[in-house]
This record gives sequence, C-alpha cells and structure tokens, in this order.
Amino acid sequence: MLFLCYIETNENISPQEMVPYQEKAIQAGALEPEGIKIIRFDGTPDNWGVITMEADSAVAVHRFIDTLRAALPGLIKNIKTSPALSVDEATQLEAEIVKTVSSW
Repeated sequence: MLFLCYIETNENISPQEMVPYQEKAIQAGALEPEGIKIIRFDGTPDNWGVITMEADSAVAVHRFIDTLRAALPGLIKNIKTSPALSVDEATQLEAEIVKTVSSW
C-alpha cells in the first residue's frame, strides 16, 4: 500500500541545529523502518518535506511516524500521513463512485 507523508519542521531550528537531528535519525536507522520501503524523502528550504513510502500495513507507518516524533523532539512541527492512490487509480475510483451515486 502506498502512503504519503507531509512533514513541517520547526522553523525556529537553524540549519546548524538541524544537522545533529538528521544525523541522529540516520544513525538510529529511523530512515530504514521495518515493514516500510521509503521510495522518496524530499525536503525543501522552507522546512517542509514529503515522504513517499510503501508499507504492508498502517501499523508499520504509524510506528515509523511515532518513532520520528519520539526520536526528534521539537523538530517536527506538523505531520500528515495518508494512504494514497495514483491519479489513474483515484480517477477510476471516483468515476465508479459517481456512477453508483447517480443510480440512487
């Protein structure tokens, strides 16, 4: 199952302060979570990023996100995670839903 995760980091943490957080996460293996394949982990200079990942279960994703929060206190300002579909899959699903609803 595909998941997307949007992360905002604390803008009050300077780039110099951010490096130890990042090194700690890498050394702890936080970016190689069990049960999850991280496809991409992209960041921006505006302190937000997106993780695209595949996971067999929502439990694995929940564990990964909560581990990031616990391991990096004060760094993560906002985080949103959701299962995702490709645009093609979502369009097909929405067409099916519209067809079903219009027959009511």
